[in-house]
Amino acid sequence: MRWQTQTRWLIVALLVIVAATVIVGRQLFVQPIVGMADNGDFERLMEFGRCTHLNVPTGTRYFSHIHRVFYCEENEARIEYYSSQMILIRLAVKLAAVIWHRTYFDLRALSLLQLPILLSAISVTLMALARRPLFDSFVVGGLFLLIFCDVGYVAYFNSFYSEPGSFLWLLVTVALSLYLVLQEPRGAIRWLLLFALLLAMSLFVTAKAQNVLLGVPLALYLWRLGAAGDAHQRRRWLAAMVMPLLLLTLCVVYFQGGRKEEVKRVNLYHHVFGELLPSSSDPESDLRALELPTPYAQLSGTNWFTPGIPKDDPAFVQTFYSKVSNGKILKFYLLRPARLWGLFARNAARAFDLRPYLGNFEPSAGHPPLTLSHRYERWSAWKNSLPSKSWLLLFVFSFHLGVILYKYGWEDRTLSQRLVTELHAVLVLSGAAAYATILLGEGRGEVVRYMLIVNTFHDLALLFLVVYGLAKVRQLIARM
Repeated sequence: MRWQTQTRWLIVALLVIVAATVIVGRQLFVQPIVGMADNGDFERLMEFGRCTHLNVPTGTRYFSHIHRVFYCEENEARIEYYSSQMILIRLAVKLAAVIWHRTYFDLRALSLLQLPILLSAISVTLMALARRPLFDSFVVGGLFLLIFCDVGYVAYFNSFYSEPGSFLWLLVTVALSLYLVLQEPRGAIRWLLLFALLLAMSLFVTAKAQNVLLGVPLALYLWRLGAAGDAHQRRRWLAAMVMPLLLLTLCVVYFQGGRKEEVKRVNLYHHVFGELLPSSSDPESDLRALELPTPYAQLSGTNWFTPGIPKDDPAFVQTFYSKVSNGKILKFYLLRPARLWGLFARNAARAFDLRPYLGNFEPSAGHPPLTLSHRYERWSAWKNSLPSKSWLLLFVFSFHLGVILYKYGWEDRTLSQRLVTELHAVLVLSGAAAYATILLGEGRGEVVRYMLIVNTFHDLALLFLVVYGLAKVRQLIARM
């Protein structure tokens, strides 16, 4: 009987992996391929890959279409913006040199490296569920296909954005955590998996600067996994602290030196002049609260790329950036709860949207500019159709917290159950922290693209609710 159960589980796992390969592969590698158009941010990582645009038709370089082929120069790579995604880009450049031509780079080489990471995350997650009822693996596998193979996630693979790094390494982090909790490996295998988890967390927090603060809850959970066991000895407790401290140290170092100064300035400019002032009934009063000159009110509604703004003027640079910081913006909103709610409500309107207004097709595909792919978009289309986003976002967050508190206080009896609930809590609270970081850091800028990681946290947390719901249904059936 046990052999039959394992065989059935293996069949389900193989079917899910094959289906994921076909669904994602068809989007990324079969013409017309999908990707994500450049909004101007590609250069940050293109420079590290020594890539430049090649034969781009006039008017299609930004926003409207994707471009698949790039020219790779022989000069030394420049590093002005740090991201763990640079590792995959450098490997992809070398892979493209082998597959195609040594002086050209095809974005599909990057997808060839990212697809196995996605499949690995799915595989490890299903392996973690191997001891649970077979139906759980079937449902979770189906949800992975519906949610994480959706074009809203997959289109980023064919791009130079750092979002795929956040998405993929978070999936791997959760998969390894579940395997450690549910399969309970022992000895050297356990510590090897903990080290792999530390590596996945490190790659996640260094994928984008906005992820750095999320290293704190991840480090706490890493310590919890390392210290968990039947014997709570001081030596084990101290040994378990080593890897979380390494992760936190990496977060501090990356936050201090990993962000390009211009990126920090762009984000501050966009929030003040693209979000805070346009939503104000008295812009001059807000400027005085920020200790800025009131004539700056005329810049309301502009962005970093608006012609004629004084972004490079020495007087403006000295005045604006000496007065404005993320901490000061946070203080501004905390002293004005109504403005904070307005900030939340305005951006909550697109909090569940996975599709930024960036074209998904090459010019040769014949689609008009800014055309989005509608293949495999059921999940993202459903999320975008949800009503009352601000209240819905609060309801979803509150519902998750309610379930977590109920399970932890009244239902969880074993260490494994508690660790699963704690991981659920890490996802929910990290998603809320990521949302707050985006609002305070960018405002109305590329909010949909930055919200990708918030959606990833919430979509993963949804899987925990589904599995818990299945368990409750089985309990009810058993009592009948």
